[in-house]
Amino acid sequence: MEFAMVTFPEVRGVQMDGAPQGLTGQVIGVQRGHHDFDLGDPQNYVPPTIHALVAGTTQMQPMVIAFALAPAGVPAPATLGMGAPLRAAKPPKKARRKAKGKKAGKAPAKTKKTKRPVAKKGTARSRKAGRSPKRK
Repeated sequence: MEFAMVTFPEVRGVQMDGAPQGLTGQVIGVQRGHHDFDLGDPQNYVPPTIHALVAGTTQMQPMVIAFALAPAGVPAPATLGMGAPLRAAKPPKKARRKAKGKKAGKAPAKTKKTKRPVAKKGTARSRKAGRSPKRK
């Protein structure tokens, strides 16, 4: 199980993937994976939706999904006619360090295999290798 906390200046209901999941400021338990977070109506917040990969979290270090009040005089995102681009939330710093270590890879370097020449049957070379019995 993973954990996320949605922040907003007011207490609002949080929706994840279109279903109610709790309130802003509370830690929410979620399944690991990609999720869409929003605050429902009224849409006086930006961005309208945050798409995030929730992974590598703990209850003490949840992923923070931050929404802000829409600036005064700017129409609500639903009335703009086109959606704002989705922004992925950053995972906690500890999770980014773990992921970076995995990407850097401490795996041993691969060695290049070379082909050995194949000896023809009945030659001295094949007899030395024990591939065919010596004939007399």
